[in-house]
Amino acid sequence: MPRHGRLTAAATFEQLYDPAVSSYWGVVIAQSCGDRGVGDGLMALAHRRVGAWDVVLADVPEADLGRTVAELRRRMIPADDDCWYAHFFRDDQLVVVFQDRVFVATTEPTSWTDVIAHGRRHGIPEAQLDFEPRTRAAARRWFSLQRTD
Repeated sequence: MPRHGRLTAAATFEQLYDPAVSSYWGVVIAQSCGDRGVGDGLMALAHRRVGAWDVVLADVPEADLGRTVAELRRRMIPADDDCWYAHFFRDDQLVVVFQDRVFVATTEPTSWTDVIAHGRRHGIPEAQLDFEPRTRAAARRWFSLQRTD
């Protein structure tokens, strides 16, 4: 199992279900960072194993997004060696992070033309450039996070 760096314990119930919380949720594949781990202090809400991939759902406060993206890019495998991406979302905003570039789009697929073209140029199959999950509701379903009340 690859290192994840120092991941903080799961979020509180309020962070998982309160739409007023001002943070981004992010989907990061641990293998995108090779043996460097995904980052110190990244708050993991959930993990899911998909085939050979370890997928992490993270919570990033709005004020920390720039620092988190920069750190993640520093840790990612160079795009020319093996291109990966992570994505962060909040409301209708989508931030897609490649090692060599960052895109800000909306959660609407019609806004992804440049993002998809960049990923395709690096050999990522278009089917993998779906940026799912991209809403908190979809993330809760995909990672099997359920309310306990």
